Amino acid sequence: MKVSDITQKNTKERILEAAFSFFSEPFYKDFSLSELAAKVGITKTAIYRHFKNKDAVVAAMRSHFFDLLSVRLREFQNARLSSDEELIKVPFVETILFFTQNPQFINYFMSQFSIDANFDETIRAEMLSRGIESDNFTDRYGKKNFEKSFFGGFTILFFIKARTRILAAQNCQNFDSDEKFAQHLVNFILKGFRGTTERGEILYPVEITDERRQKLDRISILSKDVFLEENRVFDALATVIDKYSFCGVTIERIADELGMAKSSLYFYFENKNQLIKKLIEKEFAVLATVLWENTAEARNYSEFVYISLVTCISYYIARPSIVPVSGWLLQNVTEDPFKGCFDVNNIWEKQMEHPLVHPEFGFPIVPELITFWCTTFPAALSSYGKKHQMTAEEVMESIKKIFVYIQQGIQ
Repeated sequence: MKVSDITQKNTKERILEAAFSFFSEPFYKDFSLSELAAKVGITKTAIYRHFKNKDAVVAAMRSHFFDLLSVRLREFQNARLSSDEELIKVPFVETILFFTQNPQFINYFMSQFSIDANFDETIRAEMLSRGIESDNFTDRYGKKNFEKSFFGGFTILFFIKARTRILAAQNCQNFDSDEKFAQHLVNFILKGFRGTTERGEILYPVEITDERRQKLDRISILSKDVFLEENRVFDALATVIDKYSFCGVTIERIADELGMAKSSLYFYFENKNQLIKKLIEKEFAVLATVLWENTAEARNYSEFVYISLVTCISYYIARPSIVPVSGWLLQNVTEDPFKGCFDVNNIWEKQMEHPLVHPEFGFPIVPELITFWCTTFPAALSSYGKKHQMTAEEVMESIKKIFVYIQQGIQ
């Protein structure tokens, strides 16, 4: 091989690596070829020696991502598994290890779901083209049982991001290996609180009777009179996200949607992130109050989670403009984007150990993180439901299934 070929190959790999690095940053945005060239340390003209245009870079990123993922999953497919339990666990473990060892792909992966409403089918097709065939795992957690795959996928990405952030902030002496973390997380997904906590602990599930559930539904489902008048700027932000996806949000596009100069928005807000933070704080103030009132009716942590899920999902159903904004926040930050918005007095968290002993994840977990994980499902599910044109009844039914998986696991 010629030296020039080696240089060319290395440069192309550096370009792709730099392109993915944009997704490693909080509040990632769409990048230009000029910004990409600056990250690589080459000229924009040099990029054109390897890629015809920006679309070619994006296509190469997708191909590279699926190439790497398929290599990981091919090892599982070629392995001889001795039991049905391994058939369930191994794909989860391999997926967790892939994203744990390649955290730059997490935001990229999540962003593709916002761009492509049929990305789950895209994954299937891309894997099939690389020799990863449909199997019992796919059948068990495919479209007919989408809540299970949704619950598992969201939980995997959530706790990998949490672990990565905590690992960066703390010394890693209290952290298990990636492999042990993967095993802990799979165990949690399969068994839920019931199988990973001990009887008598706050998180251990308490059965909710049908009669009690009906009463909690009456408490949790919101009437329209609790909502503020729609905010024009907030609606414009939601429209921009719908039109251009999460990566395409800019002050200019929000201003265009409002029919005003961008300088008018900059007069009130220093930047895009500050604008969104202010809007979201105001919008969620009502929901925070309602959550505080509704969850006060909870007799235990199980009821607290149920009320929180149903209250939030009914809010998203009644206030659809909040759905794309919440989805955008969830996918762009490395810590709780709603901190300060949901300052609910959770008496149950105060009774738990800090950090938690159970469930075990192989890194320190505080009670607030568990509650945040539970209560972000409505935002994520509403975003998914909007993309797949689910009815309000279907979304409500799905969040109640997810409540069961939180309590019992998917196994």
